[in-house]
Amino acid sequence: MTLKKYIGNSKSSVVVKHKEVVNKKVKEWKRITEVPPLPESLPQFTVKAKLIAVFEDGSQQIAFDETINFDLAGSE
Repeated sequence: MTLKKYIGNSKSSVVVKHKEVVNKKVKEWKRITEVPPLPESLPQFTVKAKLIAVFEDGSQQIAFDETINFDLAGSE
């Protein structure tokens, strides 16, 4: 993965909203995604994605939780 400078008007830019360093060993990652039935929901649909770190001590922390809207028709 390469890093790029933030471009405010770019739809593909990633903006880090929060950064926290956790000094625990990760035992596993849980990935949860919600995708509507395709192709019925096309050309516009929403995907929900969540990534959860499960630590060796049994505690959990959400690392990523986003809702992403797609418009494949290209309308603004």
